[in-house]
Amino acid sequence: MDCADEGKEETLMNSRRRDFLKLTMAAATAGALRADAPKDDQNPASTKIATLIDVRKASDDDLLFLKQIGLHWVHASFGDDAPYEFITSTQQRLARYGLKIHCAFHDAYRSTRLQLGQPGRDQDIEKFQTFLRDLGRAGIFSSKIDFHPGNTYTSRMVESTRGYQVREFNVDDFQNKVEKQRYERGYSADDIWANYTYFIKAVLPVAEKADVRLALHPDDPPIPVMNGVAKVF
Repeated sequence: MDCADEGKEETLMNSRRRDFLKLTMAAATAGALRADAPKDDQNPASTKIATLIDVRKASDDDLLFLKQIGLHWVHASFGDDAPYEFITSTQQRLARYGLKIHCAFHDAYRSTRLQLGQPGRDQDIEKFQTFLRDLGRAGIFSSKIDFHPGNTYTSRMVESTRGYQVREFNVDDFQNKVEKQRYERGYSADDIWANYTYFIKAVLPVAEKADVRLALHPDDPPIPVMNGVAKVF
């Protein structure tokens, strides 16, 4: 490339840079002119970025790290025991690191007797209803649910190119090497729909009254039947 061509190339690049800056400034100005434009994820109307933590296992160092990387929100797993006093004391502990709970889960909804429609499910539903009421009292926005009792998330562990162990799911490996009927009988899509309908009719009105949103996680991996149990989401 001769000097003239180099000059033309530099002029073109400078022009592109100016155009990019104009677009950036225009976008920033447009955002500033919008009265409802969220400034950051602390704004109730804005998108939240959260990480999942086990509230019993998270150390002070773990929470300090989340604060240091600028996180404001967590998805809090409470396991199968979450009295109201523990929920609020967890909120207070997180607040010391500038963290809030956006979504909280309780393992009661995951019980096989609830999701497979077995005797005893009403007790598990009642525990989850109490949890939802307590989340409402504590001002927590949402709770996550899923409904795939026969799920397998990982077909094998593999080593990444960077040298650490990671999960892999391969449909062929799962179906040929891993899958087996998990329960004493198979469960059809009609079975799972019936069990989900029973569950959601019991808990959704409680969540609405408590002003808590229920976030339904889809089936993961998304295949129709796994380990003898239909997946409907």
